[in-house]
Amino acid sequence: MRLRMLMRISGIINTIINLTKLWMYFMEIKFNSLALCLLSTTFLNTALANASPIDIKREEIVIFSRQGDSQLTQAISQLSDLYKKTGDRKVRDDLIALMMRKGEFKHAINVCADCNINHFSESELENLAKAYRNSKDFPKALQLYRKLSQKYPNNPNGLLGSSLVEVELSKYADAKKHLTQYKSKFGADNSYREASNYLLDHTEPNLLKLGRWHQQLQAEPNPELALKLYRLATKLNVLPIQSELVKRYPNLFSQKDLNWLEHGQVISSIKGDDNLKMSGLKSGYMRLTNIIDSLEQDNPLYRQAVQDRMILANKMNNKALVIKDYEILKSLNQEMPNYVQEAYADMLLKDGSPFKALEIYQKLAESEQANNKHISTALLFKLINASSDAGYFEQAQIYQDQIKESKQIWDFTRRTRLLNPNYEQAFYSQVNLHNWRGNKSKAVAVLEDRLTNLTPGDPWAMLALSDLESSRNNHDRANVLVDKASQFLGKDQALYKHQSANIALNQGNFAKAYQIIESYTAEEKESAEAVLKRYDEARRGGFTASFGISHQTAPSNKQSNELSQEYYLNSAKTTEGHYAYVHYSEDKVPTEGEVLKQRRIGAGSYLNFFPFNLTLEAGKGIKLNEKGYVSVNSGYVLNENWKFELSGNINGSSAPIKAINQKVYTKDIGFGTTYTYRDLVQVGTGVNAMKFDDDNMRKSFYLWASSQTFQHDRWALNNGIRFDYQRNKNIASAWYYNPDKSRNIEFSTDLSYRQPMNYGLVLTHHLKGLVGKYKQQNHKAEHSWAVSYGHDWRITKKINLSYEIGRKKNIYDGAAEFNNYGNVNFSYSF
Repeated sequence: MRLRMLMRISGIINTIINLTKLWMYFMEIKFNSLALCLLSTTFLNTALANASPIDIKREEIVIFSRQGDSQLTQAISQLSDLYKKTGDRKVRDDLIALMMRKGEFKHAINVCADCNINHFSESELENLAKAYRNSKDFPKALQLYRKLSQKYPNNPNGLLGSSLVEVELSKYADAKKHLTQYKSKFGADNSYREASNYLLDHTEPNLLKLGRWHQQLQAEPNPELALKLYRLATKLNVLPIQSELVKRYPNLFSQKDLNWLEHGQVISSIKGDDNLKMSGLKSGYMRLTNIIDSLEQDNPLYRQAVQDRMILANKMNNKALVIKDYEILKSLNQEMPNYVQEAYADMLLKDGSPFKALEIYQKLAESEQANNKHISTALLFKLINASSDAGYFEQAQIYQDQIKESKQIWDFTRRTRLLNPNYEQAFYSQVNLHNWRGNKSKAVAVLEDRLTNLTPGDPWAMLALSDLESSRNNHDRANVLVDKASQFLGKDQALYKHQSANIALNQGNFAKAYQIIESYTAEEKESAEAVLKRYDEARRGGFTASFGISHQTAPSNKQSNELSQEYYLNSAKTTEGHYAYVHYSEDKVPTEGEVLKQRRIGAGSYLNFFPFNLTLEAGKGIKLNEKGYVSVNSGYVLNENWKFELSGNINGSSAPIKAINQKVYTKDIGFGTTYTYRDLVQVGTGVNAMKFDDDNMRKSFYLWASSQTFQHDRWALNNGIRFDYQRNKNIASAWYYNPDKSRNIEFSTDLSYRQPMNYGLVLTHHLKGLVGKYKQQNHKAEHSWAVSYGHDWRITKKINLSYEIGRKKNIYDGAAEFNNYGNVNFSYSF
């Protein structure tokens, strides 16, 4: 050991001698070899004389530590023992250095945790500062780095270490100051650049950091930086950089990373685009499905992808797919995020379950209120729609009043003011509420005021007003408004076409609606889903059935009930609205002596040549009335107010059954007209002449009016009045009811209450009443009346069922007749 120590010292002395020779050569000073040997010997003897046993031992251990990891461990143990025995500072210095080399930072700190930092050497200050930093004791590390900088100002790690630790302590101003001092003293070397980047990594906005890292990576490939950049790009959803990194460093990324990238690309392609085409939605749905199929359920991406796929299914209006993904998410037994619950509620609302949707929306509103102290405008709109569909109109108005939006908002540059779409939507939401609550006049007035005083050239207001006017039967004005809106819509005429088609369908003008639909471009069809769906629904075939029963209670001279039933089976309509049908009817009328039964079956067609239409039907009686029959009914729509009808029948259905039993058949012709004023009042009048085979001529005149007197929220009241006058020949042989003259006036009322339910069910209650006065020649005038209660059920959009029960008083030949009655009607479209 001693020999190795001497050899090391000798090598140092030889180096010094060689340097001395070189210096003397350039200075032209010559020494003989003897002098140099004397100098060498003198220096060696001095070094040997000054080396203590502790130093020699310390050096031996340090040299030994360099031979491998196990030797390093042994050397640390040996130096630790030596330090405990001697307390030598050089031993402590080397012990701390070896511990740092092995990564034993805590042990290095504990070597002399209570020592005064003023007594530490330069090496100890540097090593211990690093140890404290690596142990996350940043204040102590900063103290040591600052001491190093003060005591040894030429050591660059004092300023550099101080700056790095100050970054970790968020003392960014101090860090920047020390970096400036470092640059001034030591220059902008690699250490300075790395420390500057470290400071920027903590202080720079993410977007600037993204650009800086990207530039660094372009200049010099760095896998570690590539991963950092990828994570930041993922956080910021900068897909082009993610894709670039995956291509440049394929070995850095797993299939998991690629799946997340594909997921991000799908979401980016659809996010925020409310007008995305159906093809784009379907493509995104399939891409997400491929990702989901490649994953296990415990993969975090699996749940995320299913959630996002459910959102796409909702945008596609595909109820089955939404429910499928919702059930998958439920099976994972994890709490669903709010946006997933909101999408599920959206589907429930569109599917006709407003109460279920409202319950979810209200829970989301409670969460938003608790977290943000307010409810978002987007959620308020959904609460308004769900409350309205549920019939909670006052609640809907409360939500409407909570919307506080300014007319204008800043664009993303905060330099330009733009119209606030939420403000516009809130305006139209209030218009809709007026309409839904039955105050159409108020809704129209609000829109007219906007067009007159605020935005005269606003095509959206014109379209909204056109839609309202059409719903009030003001189709002519609706068409004028939509044509005017077209002039302000520019090249995009899709909304003009949609509204024009809706007006045509409201009028029954299938030919025009079809012409508009055929003119749609592929892009316009993407936004025409509602119109196309309505057109298809209007063209469906259908089956209708009606059944009536009447039981006479006084006078009780009839032993059985009077029954009637009628069925229609309609084909689907052609593109222009034509259809064919089969018609079956049956009547059972008890008389004093027998029960008369009549059955008829026929076929017909409805021809739609709007504004002209024609119904033709022919058939044959198959019970009691065994003769054939023909019916013709034509109609003409002059304008939104006037409609005319002309009809004729041979052996028609209005022939009295008692006359048919006598083999007396009829021919009749009639004319009628109807005047409609908006959706408020209708007035009609008509005449009819019926020729019997027994030479009787029945002439009839009628006049009627109906009015929607009141509508508010779920309640509606309709009233009507009707006057009938009839004149017949006095036919002695007539068994059927045949007064010489008669007149009748009736006042009717219908109070209804609408009750929405879930699953597309809507129940409307009806309480009806009628009072009248009947006068027959040769008999005094008598009062008549009727009262009934019934239900109308809408069971989805395809099925309707209604029924009522009631009691009535009629007058025949001056005698009162009392009946209990019931009616059932059913319709199904296919």
